Amino acid sequence: MLIIGAVLAYTYIPQSPQKDTSSSPITKVEDTEATQPKATTRESYSGERVSVANQFSIKVPNGWHASISEANGFRAIMFARPEQLSSLRYQAEEPTTISRDGIASWSGLTEHFFVLAADTSQRFNPTDHQEITLEQITFDDGTVGKKYYVVKHAEEAKKWNGLLRDNEWQGRTYIYEKDGKQIEAHLALYPSSHVDIAFFESVVRSISTVIGQ
Repeated sequence: MLIIGAVLAYTYIPQSPQKDTSSSPITKVEDTEATQPKATTRESYSGERVSVANQFSIKVPNGWHASISEANGFRAIMFARPEQLSSLRYQAEEPTTISRDGIASWSGLTEHFFVLAADTSQRFNPTDHQEITLEQITFDDGTVGKKYYVVKHAEEAKKWNGLLRDNEWQGRTYIYEKDGKQIEAHLALYPSSHVDIAFFESVVRSISTVIGQ
C-alpha cells in the first residue's frame, strides 16, 4: 500500500460528487444533547496529545497506531489503516505509535477513522448524501459542534464500487469549528464491525485548536 508523504493523492469518502437530493430531504435532529452520553473528558483514557500541521491537536489513546500527513493538500491524522479499525485496541500501559511519514491512500466505502483540518474545498457537504441525520456534540473544551450520521445502501453505494459487506455502510462525521478553523473527524464502518463507537467518540471529543493543550 502506497504511503503518501509530501504529495498526497487520496480518495476521501465525504467528498462525493454533487447530486440532486430534492427527493431525499435531510433529516435534522437539532437538540439531542440531553439524550447523548456524557462527554468523556480527556482524563478518562491514557494517551499522547499530538499536534497536526499546527492546525489542531488530539489525544491518541495508548496502544493505538496513528499516521500523520502535514502536506498542504491533506493535513490529517489517520488511526490504523482503512479496513484495520479492529487493530485499534486501547492498552493503558502501552505507548502510542505515531508516524509522521504520511498517510496511506485509499478509495471506496472502507472502514476508516481520520481527523482532517479541512480546507474550504474539502469540507463535508451534507447535500452529497441521500440518507443523513444531524445532531449536536460537545467537545471536551466546551465547543458545541455537529455530528452527521450517514447511511449508504447498495444502490447508492454503486457510486463507490459497492458495499464491501453487510447491507449498508455507516459514516459519522464530527465537525469542530473554532479559531477560524474547521476540523472534521470521519469514522466509517460496517454494522458487522466490532468497534467501540463510544470510545472512538471520546477520542473525537479531545480535538482542540489549542496546540499542545
